[in-house]
Parts: sequence; structure tokens; C-alpha cells
Amino acid sequence: MFYLTNVDLHSSPHVCVKSSHKRKKLSHQFSLLRETDDKDIISYYGSENILTICERAGVGFVEDPFCFHKGTIPIQRERLILEVKFTLHNYETIP
Repeated sequence: MFYLTNVDLHSSPHVCVKSSHKRKKLSHQFSLLRETDDKDIISYYGSENILTICERAGVGFVEDPFCFHKGTIPIQRERLILEVKFTLHNYETIP
């Protein structure tokens, strides 16, 4: 992902949880819900593993899509982000 605008705490920074793609809680693995409560995430993974990414326009970062991640709600300014995805599958044949 690349930030196309400057992103601070007021402009919807991306947040991810370190190591959450490696050691998920059993209830997180089998949940039918996509959303997970922030308090539950913090109590299991620890607040020290919550990474809020505030950077200037042009900065890029990579994350495993299986980690817990989210974009926060903008408070003062919106953010613009470019997301590039790589895949092993060829989806152009799907109607």
C-alpha cells in the first residue's frame, strides 16, 4: 500500500496487529463475523503489537492480508491510499 496523501492520527491511518497472521485465537479463526472488537484484539495480542501507520505521501508498506488490520475513521482529513495486490490465481476467466 502507498499513501497518496499525508496521513496522521486525524486522517484515517492504517492500523495492523503484529504477528496476528501467525497466532490467531481459536475464536478468531472460526468466527463468521469479519469485525472483531478492539478490546478483544488488545487483550489477546497486547497494545504493544498494535501498529498505527502515520506517514507522509509516497511512503509504502506491505502487510500479510491475514493479519488483523483496518483503516480508522477520518477525524479532520481523508486519506488516499493506493493498494496493490499480488495473487497466485488468474481471475480474468471469472464472468
